[in-house]
Amino acid sequence: MSAVTVDARVAAIRWDVVPWGLVLDLDAPLSGAPEAPMRRVWLLFSGVSEVSWPIEEARLPNGCWLTSAIASADAGGGFREYRFTSLLPRFAGDVLSREQPPGVVVIRAQRLDGVASIEAHPANEHGVPWRERVRLASDEELARVLEAT
Repeated sequence: MSAVTVDARVAAIRWDVVPWGLVLDLDAPLSGAPEAPMRRVWLLFSGVSEVSWPIEEARLPNGCWLTSAIASADAGGGFREYRFTSLLPRFAGDVLSREQPPGVVVIRAQRLDGVASIEAHPANEHGVPWRERVRLASDEELARVLEAT
């Protein structure tokens, strides 16, 4: 599961999917091949105590892209620290800046779980269109799978 964030697009950051504290709703490629089809993935962080995501001067017209696998380390007190890098579009005025240094995302939580759609769909420059994401796996279907495990 740690590689699911490589070249994945964050379609939504969700706080409304109970009982999990934070859900990253991703379009994740099936492989590292150019133009690989993408599936819908939920990363579920339970018992979240901290989130650090450097978004200074970022605008998110096409979403945020994750670029590395998730690294995990013991943070003490029953928590783990999950780290990965992201690319955010940064602008100088109305012009996209060519300098887009990756930002390190850190999420401190008690647990990380994940679930993914079985099917995939070709992506465009904005990831998978919303209608296709819901066809791949609806919120209800993903939650039902999680509750059954």
